[in-house]
Amino acid sequence: MARNLKALLVRRLLLTIPILFGVSVLAFIFVAFAPQSPAIARLQTTNPEAIAQLEESMGLNRPLYVQYVDWLTSALTGDLGQSLVKDQQVSTLLYDRILISGQFAIFGVVWMVILASSLGFISAFNRNKIQDHIARVYAVLGISIPDFVVGIFLLLIFAVHLEWLPAGGFVPLREGVGTYLKHILLPSYTVGFLFTAIVMRMFRGDLLEMMNKEHVKAAKAMGVPKYKIVLQDITKPAVIPTLTTIGMSISILISGVVITEIVFAIPGLGRLLVNAVFDGDFTIIQGAVLIIAIIFVTANLVVDVLYYYLDPRIRVRGD
Repeated sequence: MARNLKALLVRRLLLTIPILFGVSVLAFIFVAFAPQSPAIARLQTTNPEAIAQLEESMGLNRPLYVQYVDWLTSALTGDLGQSLVKDQQVSTLLYDRILISGQFAIFGVVWMVILASSLGFISAFNRNKIQDHIARVYAVLGISIPDFVVGIFLLLIFAVHLEWLPAGGFVPLREGVGTYLKHILLPSYTVGFLFTAIVMRMFRGDLLEMMNKEHVKAAKAMGVPKYKIVLQDITKPAVIPTLTTIGMSISILISGVVITEIVFAIPGLGRLLVNAVFDGDFTIIQGAVLIIAIIFVTANLVVDVLYYYLDPRIRVRGD
């Protein structure tokens, strides 16, 4: 079993190499062919002599393939260059902001898993009843309403009218658990809202499909306890395909974090990236794209490992 898992990981890692390579090429090309020279963004001037001098010191007048190899070599060691505007290391800026964004993303995933599994389960086992209708309405709303609208709506209710929760910002955990949770509750729910609806619909459909399987009907006829049928014959097999949806949702959820951070004024990766676009800070954009790609690949790798442990067919094929 350990050997099969190792082989699976090796195959997946080999597949990620061309993906990350392609992303790195695109990220580099984005900067190399940007309408504005990085030297202009750093100097904040259009003086030709100053720009030419800085471009030479930055190595921008070298062949593109040489620049790319140097940048990629540095990136592999964790050096993503220096911000053109903030005069700080890009890796330091991204690390600080990822720590903040990661917390909202993790809580968003927690919201997604808890609500999607609960609503999907309740909806499937109460098909065409009031519980099912409520859950399905929630799913339709989740897919239909944009993230920023959900965020603004929650702010108006819980921060402006009820004044139960703060209107935005971020407070680190060291300032107190209660204060920390109050600041993270609304934005994390906003992040997970859309994906809760998607995963809930998928899980509900998989549960209903498993209920109609012949082996489930046979187990009922044989008098197998209901809880065993529900857990082993219906729920567990339904979780396996839903995992793929969760993995894809976690990856795409990153885009939701960007919008949510703007609505709630959170100083995370999304806000840093948006500011970098407006400031023309291409090195931050370049580094952020590469980091997001790594997060995307890692999330899918984790899902593959979970899939391996939950689905015996994969282990059998490996044997």
